[in-house]
Formats: sequence, C-alpha cells, structure tokens
Amino acid sequence: MKDHVKIGIQNLHLDELNCLKELLARPGIELYTWRKHDFSLAELKSCDVLILFARRHWRYIKYGKPYLLILADYVSDQKAINLTKKRRLGLSGYKYYPNNLFKGFLCGSEELFQTVKSAKIPGVFYPKKYPFSELFKTLQNIVSPEPKEIVTLINDYARTAGKPKWNKPENSFRIFKSITEKVSEFRFAHYGSPHNQKSFDESNKIQFHARYTMHIKYWGHVCNAVVKSLALGTPVIMDEETFKKGRYAAYIKNGENALVFKNKEEIINYLNGQHEQQAWINLKKNCCAEASLWHFPYSPAQKNAIAELLNFIE
Repeated sequence: MKDHVKIGIQNLHLDELNCLKELLARPGIELYTWRKHDFSLAELKSCDVLILFARRHWRYIKYGKPYLLILADYVSDQKAINLTKKRRLGLSGYKYYPNNLFKGFLCGSEELFQTVKSAKIPGVFYPKKYPFSELFKTLQNIVSPEPKEIVTLINDYARTAGKPKWNKPENSFRIFKSITEKVSEFRFAHYGSPHNQKSFDESNKIQFHARYTMHIKYWGHVCNAVVKSLALGTPVIMDEETFKKGRYAAYIKNGENALVFKNKEEIINYLNGQHEQQAWINLKKNCCAEASLWHFPYSPAQKNAIAELLNFIE
C-alpha cells in the first residue's frame, strides 16, 4: 500500500461512517466523506479509492476510481454477483460486463459475507460497533427501578403506510400495534421518526433504561437500533421474519441476548406469561456481560481484514 492513501466514503448513515472511520484509522490514511451524492468533484477525483453503498454506486463508475461496496443485506445472491460488474441498458434490460474497478464488498452480516465468500468475491465482514464503553459504565451506576417500558426505534413505521410500494412498513407497524394492544403489563413507546424523535444521547438512555427493544421490521437489513440495544445491555425481541430478513445471526443469539418468536401471538403470550420475569433477568444478565462485544475499538484482526482488502493500491 502507498504511504499515503486518500479514501472517499459516501455517507448515508452516521453509524456506518463511524464504524468505517474506526476500522480505517491508521497512519497514512486520509478520509474524504460526503453526504448522499453531494460531493466535491475535485475532492472525489483526488481520492485513491471510494467506499460506496451498493446500488447507489452506478453514477460513480464513470470517474474511473477503484471502489469497495457496502453491501446491503436484503440483496439476493445473484444481485450481489451482478453488483461486482459494470452494466449497460439494452432493449431487453441491463447487461453486465467485467469490471476491474470493483475491489470487494464490506458486509454487515455474517450470512451475506459467507454468500460473497462462497462465490469467491473479495469481501470482509465487519460487525457493527459503537463508542458506548464509557456511557455504558456511567449508566450502569445509575440505580433505577425495574423497567416496564418496551421501546422500538424504527423510522418510517407509519409515515409511508398506505402507499403501495411501502406495504412492508405498514405491515410491520400493524403487527407492532396489535402486540401493544394485547399486552397490558408493560408500556410501549415508538421513538422512531417522524414522531417522537430524540437526540442521539436521549435515544441511547431510552434504550438503556428499557426492558426490551422490540424490533418488528420486514424491510432493510441489520438495524443499528438492534445492535445499539445490545451495546447498551438491553435484550431484544423480534419475530422470525424480521430475524431472517435482517440477517442477524452474527448479533442475535436466541435465548441468550434476545428472544426470537415465530409470530406475534408467541410474543404476546410471552409478555403476558408467568415466566417472563425470570427470562428477562437471565437475558439482562447476559446482555450486560456481552455488551463490550459491540463497543469500539475493533480488534487488530478486524482492522487488518479491511486493510488487506485495500492492498491493491500501488
């Protein structure tokens, strides 16, 4: 690798950007970041390599820069293979061609990394982490009564409901609401946008003091709210459809730091049942013991994995 490397990073989510900054932090690395597609052409052209979000990267190929792709976990295996290539639109749709600019995938889920690996595509798995170590210690010192609030921090749960292309948020919101209506033992609060928006610090404290983070979400991929919950020592509840769609196997351990139920009826029965108290105590104990797994810094091995992917730069 060159003594000095300038890396351009497309910033669509601050949590993703913070993870990459931590992974790439080493002497000789300079970072240029831009929000969505609002970039400086001069800065972009001065970069040695770009890190882009898959499916938003097509407009950048024309600049001739080598690039890595952050691979969203909802793509199919064939789509992942196609994303490694260039494309041209023909009469029968897109045609794909070899592409020497693509240098590898950055995968937020272990499952997708294994898919990439089995297809012999360069890539690394990097678990999501957060700078919560000191915050977690501070919050643990605050004595509070046993929590009775169950929270969800999913954005766009209801805002797009009723629009045909956004039926997944609507379905997820409907199931979330039906659970809240049939469980009387606990309070439920939705802190995602567009309503009840909280600052970063406020949402962290809310999750830490919650009994559970309940995550019912049938679109997207590994959600930051779930990993933040684990990093703050709060157990997670979700259903199997959410677990599979989000590809959470590297984070969620059923019965250890979370509970994964087959359907909403099982969630309702659990929360209303007599065994919930002891189950929550066990989950909470495990979550607090494992919280450091999701705190910065990354290990040398994790940092070296992404550095090796960048060694193509002469």
